Formats: sequence, structure tokens, C-alpha cells
Amino acid sequence: MTRLRFIKMEGCRNDYVFLDGGLGSERMSFPPDTPFSKWARVVSDRHRGVGGDGLILLEPGNRHLVRMQMWNADGSEGRLCLNGLRCAAKYAAEETSAGDRFTVETISGDRPVRVFRDASGRVTEVEVWVGAPDFRRSALPAIGVEDELWGESFALGERTLPGYAVSLGNPHLIFLLRGGLKDVPLEALGPLSLDARFPEGMNVHLMAQMDQGLDMCSWERGTGPTLACGSGAVAVFAVAERLGLVGKQATVRMPGGTVDVSDEDGALVMRGPAREVFRGQIQVE
Repeated sequence: MTRLRFIKMEGCRNDYVFLDGGLGSERMSFPPDTPFSKWARVVSDRHRGVGGDGLILLEPGNRHLVRMQMWNADGSEGRLCLNGLRCAAKYAAEETSAGDRFTVETISGDRPVRVFRDASGRVTEVEVWVGAPDFRRSALPAIGVEDELWGESFALGERTLPGYAVSLGNPHLIFLLRGGLKDVPLEALGPLSLDARFPEGMNVHLMAQMDQGLDMCSWERGTGPTLACGSGAVAVFAVAERLGLVGKQATVRMPGGTVDVSDEDGALVMRGPAREVFRGQIQVE
């Protein structure tokens, strides 16, 4: 049995269990054969574990001070988690000499960040430079003939709607609802996450344009319905901007909270909250 020291953090109520692999006060050493995938399933369990949408490991990076690696609640490895990345940046900024501007390494590439602090020096918000959206089908990947998955029809329950796909280092499929998010039940997104057209799975989102902003809800691959999806919020903005629904900046509202997304000369930037919930220990096999 192994006793893990962990930090529970959340961004827009998208919550993760963090392990410190060599950065700050909660640091631990992990051998190469550490079963992080198995641990992710254990600690994410909201009845028998800590509870969360997944597990994130923070370690010293190869090129920068910090690197993050994440596993979804089902144990599958994720490629990018922007809500988790904001929390990773908060921990690194508060526990190391990283400063207020630094870069976090991820499996999908390096992401520059900037932290914002309150009067006590605690980080409350983080800005992430996400980069340019990639609309190519091959970047998702998705099976099909056209270069992009743009406007193809999908069945959502009793409705058929056009879907718009984009990659931000991980894949997203978005549906625009002209009424409100309740027009399509969230459960209808689940089968699309595992659709045969998406050999590596898909994050699926509903989007509605409301009150000068964008409302969205999400079904994340490897986890299911979540209260927020950071990369999904940026993907929703990218699709809405391309459809001409928003300008160069918009607030994206999710059930768990809001983030601001902007287009700065083709590069997408997101700013949103990061909060530590508690620290503790858990025993795992």
C-alpha cells in the first residue's frame, strides 16, 4: 500500500486530485512503473476516494520549471486540461520560484501562463496562452473524406444537428443550439463521445449564444458530464468566432463557472479562476 499526499483543486468546479512529483511542499518520489492510471480511477471515485474528474501529476519539466500529466476518471490519459492547467499554474506559482509568468509543459505542447494574485499573494486567476485552433480532420483525428469536420450531420436524441469540430491539442465537437441548452438532453452527447468516427474519442459540447456571451455544457471523453471544460470553452469560442457569432472576445458560461476567451492575432487566450479546496492523504494499492 502507498500513502499519497495530494492537493485537491478546482477551476470552475472542474475538480482534480493533484500529486506533486518534485516541486513544492507536498512533493513525493514516484518510480517509473507507478500505476497512475489505476490511481486515477481510485482517487476520482466520489464515494470511495477523494473525488474528482481525474488525476494530475506535477513534476519538474524538461524545458521549463513544471510539467503536468493528467488521467481522466476512467484511467485513460488525457492530452490537455485547461482548468487543471490553471490549477497547476497556481500551485507552481505559490510553491516555487516560478514567478507570475512561466510555461507549463503538457503532452500537447508548452502553454505559457500568467497568474493574478490577491492582496495576500494567493493566486486567484490564471491566464493561459492556448494557441491557434486546428480545424483539420486529421488533427482530431476523425474518419471521413473532407479536410474538415464542419457542418456534418449528427443525431442527438430525436434531433439531427450540424456538428463543428476543432482541435486545441485535444479534440472537440460542438453543436450550436438556436434556443437554449435544454433543447437537447446532455445524455445524448455520451454516445457521440465514443462514435466510431472518432478512434480516440471526442469531447462533445452544446453551445448557445445568450446575452452577449456563450453558454455551454460538456460531455468529456473518459469522464462523462462535467461542470466545466476549459479547453472546451476555448473550442466553443473558436467555433463561434468562425461562425461569426462573436467578435475577438467573449465570456463563456458553464454550469460550474465562467472564463473569458480572446483572439489575439490568431492565438486564443483564456483567463479563469483556480482554487485550492483542501490537502490530505489517501492510501492506495
